[in-house]
Amino acid sequence: MPTAYGKYDAIQNVVFYIPQIADSKVIKDQGNVEFHEMWHMKQAEKFRSKGWNITKENYGKYIRELNKECKKTIDVLGINEYNVGKISDYAEKMLDYGRYDEVEAEYMTIIKSKGKEL
Repeated sequence: MPTAYGKYDAIQNVVFYIPQIADSKVIKDQGNVEFHEMWHMKQAEKFRSKGWNITKENYGKYIRELNKECKKTIDVLGINEYNVGKISDYAEKMLDYGRYDEVEAEYMTIIKSKGKEL
């Protein structure tokens, strides 16, 4: 797994970032890291708007349900094992793991940063 530069905790509804180090990739990609993690927050807010209270006890169920929703989204976008690598290496790995929430967040980040679709 690649180094995680940020993490969204849906239970606490907080985003964590690693400290920035001069001349590191983190500085260069900080905006993308922030957008990616904020996309996860948006995903959680969508579930909260449907009445979900995300807790430690139901976190696994939340992730399963989130991935079902995100799978539908990436299917509509035409993202699959043949083109996911165009998004990022990370998205490709996450597709293999069934972490469609990560694939969706990576896709949305790439769209925002490059202003184009696959």
